[in-house]
Amino acid sequence: MRIFLSVLAVALAAAGIWFLPSVLFDEEGTITVEVYNENDEQVVSNTHDFYGETTLFDVLDEHYDIDCETASFQSGSGKILLGIENVQTDFQNNFIYIEKNGAQSFYGVDQYVEDGAVYTLSVRRVE
Repeated sequence: MRIFLSVLAVALAAAGIWFLPSVLFDEEGTITVEVYNENDEQVVSNTHDFYGETTLFDVLDEHYDIDCETASFQSGSGKILLGIENVQTDFQNNFIYIEKNGAQSFYGVDQYVEDGAVYTLSVRRVE
């Protein structure tokens, strides 16, 4: 009986590990992407639908011409967005600043998107 209960417990734990992410990230919705150039002129304002476990990078990569580097480009982790559409930066003199619903985003393009969120990408000068 103990062996059966042990096997059952392991099976249930494995099933939980397998299905939990699909329950937590089984989200769908719509986000808005706004892009501003170095002159603070809006060059993009679009809404995009998403399904499931989707990052901001996934949405940008699917819908826009982007220039992105990995962590090997600079210290840190994740992807570094250098350009989107006709807005380009060099990451030394300027960079793309990302806001989510008007507040600074600390997760960059690697963050999971949330239904109804507005992601604003704007060029900022390095000071």
